Amino acid sequence: ATVVKTLTIRLILAIATARDYNLSSIDIRQAYLQAFLGVDIFMRIPPGLHTPSDSVCKLKRSLYGLKQAGRDWATLFASFLTTWGMRRSHIDVCLYTYEQGGSVLWILIYVDDALIADNDPKLREKFVRDLSSRFPTEDKGALTWILNVAVRRERKSRCLHLSQELYVDDLLMKYGEFQHEEVTKRFDSPLEEGVDLSPDHSPPVGSLMHTNLTAQRKVYMSVVGGLLWLANMTRPDIAYAASQLSRVLTNPGPIHIRAVSRVLIYLRHTKKRTLTFNSTEGMYFKAYVDSNWSAKFSCSGAMMFVHGCLFHWFSKMQRSVTLSSAEAEFFGAMLTAREIMFVRELLIDLGIKLKGPTPLYCDSKSAVEMSIDPISFKKTKHILRAAEFLKDLVLRLIVEMQHLPGRLMIADILTKACARVTFIQLMHLLDDKSLHMHDDEDVN
Repeated sequence: ATVVKTLTIRLILAIATARDYNLSSIDIRQAYLQAFLGVDIFMRIPPGLHTPSDSVCKLKRSLYGLKQAGRDWATLFASFLTTWGMRRSHIDVCLYTYEQGGSVLWILIYVDDALIADNDPKLREKFVRDLSSRFPTEDKGALTWILNVAVRRERKSRCLHLSQELYVDDLLMKYGEFQHEEVTKRFDSPLEEGVDLSPDHSPPVGSLMHTNLTAQRKVYMSVVGGLLWLANMTRPDIAYAASQLSRVLTNPGPIHIRAVSRVLIYLRHTKKRTLTFNSTEGMYFKAYVDSNWSAKFSCSGAMMFVHGCLFHWFSKMQRSVTLSSAEAEFFGAMLTAREIMFVRELLIDLGIKLKGPTPLYCDSKSAVEMSIDPISFKKTKHILRAAEFLKDLVLRLIVEMQHLPGRLMIADILTKACARVTFIQLMHLLDDKSLHMHDDEDVN
């Protein structure tokens, strides 16, 4: 079954909030049963039916549990949407758009649910009516929940909040054993400064410590899975912590378990934190990137903004060993440039035109210079392919690398366990929407 990317969801919500579009949701009931099977499948007679013992059922429609059920439903639903007149995005196949005479209708599909953004209630009403005549549809009205994320909207101020407070409460209640209730200290950052959570601290398989941690390994996996969901949906502040903790899912050591405990305590005091879309500027797309060269494999992090709202971020370990901090920053910029290309194509599918290249802010002057210097072969010959890729994007005016002072690099929280004071300052900087409007002034 096709599921829309979380990046696309947040992008649509940010743009719809800035443009004051209507946001609503629908649900297709018994979706998998709507699709006809393209192959012959036979099933044993269900218990309780009085039929000859050698009889079997030949299925005409898809059933929940069949391997092809999700795909058959996705194909059927896509056929209906395109026949209705919608255009399917070529970059995210779960995004469908319709535009005619100034009326806009955007549909985001996640299995049997759909998020609708529109600026014409009559057009939406016609779509839902036609959909209901074809499939059993429940119109849930104004958007209040999406993928277990609470949505609170303030239309007068064009502001929208995404909250996972209930999910955090459930996580804390379910895994109280990892919180060490006797610890009453409040943590202002998810990780201790400079903590190393690499697999090097995992206990050797077969050792006494490895045996003693057997019972905690399965719980550890569940907790980190919950942290990853939070980090991917609404909580970029724990993205680095969740990313690092997930590297040792099958064999955590005492240091990793203590780190999980700290993250949970941090969440206990910050569970009301929301991801807020509050447009502070026009249609402006920009990104920030940073990398940390203190480890064998550098960690890169990036944040992307549209209409002044954070809608995408990542914290990733680089796949190759870098030989300098400039090279680590350059690879991070290259990873971010790939994400920028994806978002730009997505915006084109939405009928949104960007003026000029996308600014990519980096706090390494060397990396910025390498991206625009056509003759820096000696510095980049060992990373030639990545260097040429980024230089080509800069040359084609798709990306524009710009230097940003380190004190303003908000993506730093995605690359390492920052000091408490630094983390708090960067989080305040991230929340300060007015500052994002004046980055260029700070650079100059």
